Amino acid sequence: MKIFYNSFVFAVAVIWGTMFAVFIVSCKNGTSTDNKQHSEYLEEIGGMRVSNLKKAADYAEGSGVIIRGAEVSYQWGDTDKIYKIKGVADFVEKSADSENLSVKLNFQNQYLEVLNNSRTTWWNNLDGKMAKVPSDALWSWEPNNSLIAIIPSLDILIAGVGKSSKDNWVTDNIRKLEIFFGYIVDSVNFGSPYPNSSAISNIKWDPRENIVRKGVGSDNWPLTWGDDNNIYTAFGDGYGFEPRLQSKVSLGLAKISGTPPNILGSNIQLPNQIHGNGKSGKKASGLLMVDGVLLLWVRNANEKGEGSQLAWSSDHGKTLQWCEWTFDQLGYCTFINYGKDYIGARDNYIYSVSHNSPSAYQRADSFVMMRVPIDKVLTRNAYEFFKGLDEKNNPVWTTNIEERGAVFADEGRCYRSGISYNSPLKRYFWWQAKFQDGIDGRFQSKSFGIFDAPDPWGPWSTVYFTESWDVATGETGSFPTKWMSDNGLTMHLAFSGNDSFSVRKATLKLSSIK
Repeated sequence: MKIFYNSFVFAVAVIWGTMFAVFIVSCKNGTSTDNKQHSEYLEEIGGMRVSNLKKAADYAEGSGVIIRGAEVSYQWGDTDKIYKIKGVADFVEKSADSENLSVKLNFQNQYLEVLNNSRTTWWNNLDGKMAKVPSDALWSWEPNNSLIAIIPSLDILIAGVGKSSKDNWVTDNIRKLEIFFGYIVDSVNFGSPYPNSSAISNIKWDPRENIVRKGVGSDNWPLTWGDDNNIYTAFGDGYGFEPRLQSKVSLGLAKISGTPPNILGSNIQLPNQIHGNGKSGKKASGLLMVDGVLLLWVRNANEKGEGSQLAWSSDHGKTLQWCEWTFDQLGYCTFINYGKDYIGARDNYIYSVSHNSPSAYQRADSFVMMRVPIDKVLTRNAYEFFKGLDEKNNPVWTTNIEERGAVFADEGRCYRSGISYNSPLKRYFWWQAKFQDGIDGRFQSKSFGIFDAPDPWGPWSTVYFTESWDVATGETGSFPTKWMSDNGLTMHLAFSGNDSFSVRKATLKLSSIK
């Protein structure tokens, strides 16, 4: 009980303290209506789709609030009525002392353990009667016609009063609650092609004013962790880091030292600079260092912006050598990155993914995957392509590129991406651009998804999905493995927003469902 109180109860107290502070300011300033209208105007808050939250509020009527990750995502009705709900921290603390076991739960985690000793009746979804609601959902009917609900796996707290209370939902109570909860659950990562992650419940972004921006006027920025502890990267259609190159290049190399926010980028001078704008110029789409050799997947193998070609450097990017063969069918190949100099890789293969299109400028319905033994990476005939899964969900590989199958599907929205392995969490994290044609990805795009899986071939689930991020995402992004914390819960997204090398801290919250 003490362990629970020092963690969950304190966290909930902070959350609800924040929530009530918002209410107090709103009521004092007479802006509760403005806040409601503002919430409805924004497409999403706290990683939740507001249009779905409004459906939940309209269905419940009365008054209420929905919070996720200590952020008020939506509130409706008369906020004064929320004061009738006892503070959750106080409520749970007082009810946990009783020996009367009104609810018996099977989960062994800090969020639910305390409720085994609660003298207040808590209902749960362990039997799965609410099919579209996580099994760890809990709710209790409080005095003053109020409802308190907790969904730990999605980091969600819900409170409602008035017509959303038990006395108005006596008939078919579970069904009505399922509809109400369903709107809220469906709001999380709304529009994603895959279900929510069972490993990660939420992701919190550092304030946008803390974003680090370098190399203004250049984009692309694939990354890998080098043997010398630097991060190696490539930029396109620009001048790189300060001091900038004297002439604009189509493909430039650079290295980055330090840890965000204290990072320093420096350009690597190639003897023969690579020029050409847009589709007519070669640009790196993926970087990987293995045994001190820097490998580059280079897109725009022809002047139509099609195909991928492999290049490599044995002197940390000072010179480049090129394979004569190309993958004409794949337009944007990128490597799966592991640790420093490929330490921690799952086996003796190098893995790559691409959207299933020959053009770097056309979207596809799926992503495909290929692998090659480390010692044969320069040999075209050594490559194998993911074909699908067998009856035991093991990957099936083929040497025939025409037999390649989808490793990830999202109709018309598979485009540029970056994928890396979070070793402490034993999960792969895949950033994917999701903006549509006609949008300038550098300055206008705010759409992307982050997906996770235990293996490179899945099963994939959604960590974060947004159509309306608070800043421009750019066309590319990835999580450098060097900038992941020892417990894996802190990562940094490196992305090309505002046509620059941009870095934003992300904090993960683990799901309570194991």
